[in-house]
Amino acid sequence: MIDIIVRETNRKAQQIYERERVTNSAKLASMHTWKTLTTSEFEAYLGILLLAGVMRSNYVHSTELWKTSSHPIFRATMSIQQFRSSFIRFDDGRTRELYPYRGGTGLTQYIPSKPAKYGIKVWCSHIIPHQRPNIYRVSIIWTNGKTPSLGTVNKRRTFLPPMFANPHGREIQSTLYGFSENISICSYIPKKNKSVVMLSTMHYDKDVQGPKEKPAMIIDYNKFKGGVDNMDKCLSEYSTKRKTNR
Repeated sequence: MIDIIVRETNRKAQQIYERERVTNSAKLASMHTWKTLTTSEFEAYLGILLLAGVMRSNYVHSTELWKTSSHPIFRATMSIQQFRSSFIRFDDGRTRELYPYRGGTGLTQYIPSKPAKYGIKVWCSHIIPHQRPNIYRVSIIWTNGKTPSLGTVNKRRTFLPPMFANPHGREIQSTLYGFSENISICSYIPKKNKSVVMLSTMHYDKDVQGPKEKPAMIIDYNKFKGGVDNMDKCLSEYSTKRKTNR
């Protein structure tokens, strides 16, 4: 991944410098030549971001971090000018994905417990068509087909069949199941007029457990979901996000 970032960063920076030389010759004399970014330099850049996160200084202005009263690693790693002049790019611009997002799409979610609050929750990039024209759903399966996924489903999602979302008239502790080639869905009624809908790529039967006859999907989800919450807490506590020019 680092090799891709370094390659695309150098490509984008070279494009910007070449465009400036062609369109604005007056600046040509004052422009510096782009110095090719190396893997070691990028790893050092990441180290600075991580250190700022550990010190809870991600929102402290970079000028303050490079003062003699701050941690000496900042000044020893690179100059403040080099830190500020990074053209960080992660792809060639054709495969870019955005996670934090407030736009009015059918995939945008509001999760108050997450750092970004609003965004598109993405598990993978494998998209399969739904029965209705021009509507797609995320199948929640990694492109390599080897990483199982399990999660809850918002009952307002358009791809969800009405019988799975509607709890009215169904018996308490009853479960509806649906199966496709590599994904399964269940709708469980824990109490009157309430349904819990799960989507999984690792469960392929109607297994239920315990006196409340909970589906195995829900049992496994409750068992492992704490790891995701702890990860989100650590990411928020030691965030490496910084203000950028984009």
